[in-house]
Parts: sequence; structure tokens; C-alpha cells
Amino acid sequence: METTEDLMGKEAIDKIAKLLANNKLAMMATKLDSMPFSVCPMTTQEIDSNGKLWFFTGKDSEHYRELQKDKRLHLTYANQGDQEYLSIYGKAKITENRQKIDELWSSFLEVWFSGKDDPNLALLCVTIEDAYYWDQKHNKAVTIFKMAKSAITGEKSDTNDQGTLNIK
Repeated sequence: METTEDLMGKEAIDKIAKLLANNKLAMMATKLDSMPFSVCPMTTQEIDSNGKLWFFTGKDSEHYRELQKDKRLHLTYANQGDQEYLSIYGKAKITENRQKIDELWSSFLEVWFSGKDDPNLALLCVTIEDAYYWDQKHNKAVTIFKMAKSAITGEKSDTNDQGTLNIK
């Protein structure tokens, strides 16, 4: 059995931050008007206090060029180990804000960029327009036990939360 819990404002931002704490890897889909979508993995750098998501990107990437034409994107996160899932639809703004680059920069990014002054470096700032989550209430062992008990007894078991996340 699922419990629907729709969250708004700061509660929604806090829930997204909690879901991203253990899983910053998203699959980002662009070119949403054509099939197949263009999809690539992206690492979330931050969800800020306003609920905006931040990513580093290369100006030479396909998704960078696509987002210059159409700002819409879809992000999906899956943390299978903790049974946490998040779907986000939003719009990206491309920026080269030096202060934000300095704030978010990590030496791990040098795998893709030659430092924070790399002329190919840019940031994506995603404004969330629609989000939905699925989250197990209990750890995996408890969830499996509850599901097995439900299968044996026929009683419904409350194993996860789900709902919309509205940050506006």
C-alpha cells in the first residue's frame, strides 16, 4: 500500500534535498519533442535554498546546444538501494556565473574540465516546474518483511510514500 503525501514550498525542497543526499546522479533528457529523447547522465552539484538544481556542463556537449534551443528538460533519479525515486520536469538556464562556479567547484570535476577557468565550462541552473517522488518508508529488510507478511496474511502493508513536490 502506498501513502500519498504531496509537499509544498520548503517541505518540498527539503524532501528533494533528502532524496538527493545519497544519489546525485540524474539521467537528463532534452529534446523532449522528438523521439527518442536525448539522454545523458549528469551529477547534481546542489539544490539551493530556492529549490534550484545546479549542474556543471560543457559548452561542446549536445545537451548544451539542445538547451540553447529549448530550455525544457526532464531529470530522473533512482536510488535502488534505498528504494528512492525522483522525477523532475523543469527549465534550464545556462550561466557562467564565476561566483557560483567557485562555490560549487570540486577537484573531481577535473576529469571533464581543465580547471574552473576552462573556457568550455558552464553551469546549468534548473528551475523545477513539476516533481514527483517515491520513497520507501522503511529500510529494505523491513520492507521485504512487510511485503512477505502481506502476501501471507492478505493484509495491506504500508511500505512507501509518494507524492508531488511543488516548490512554488
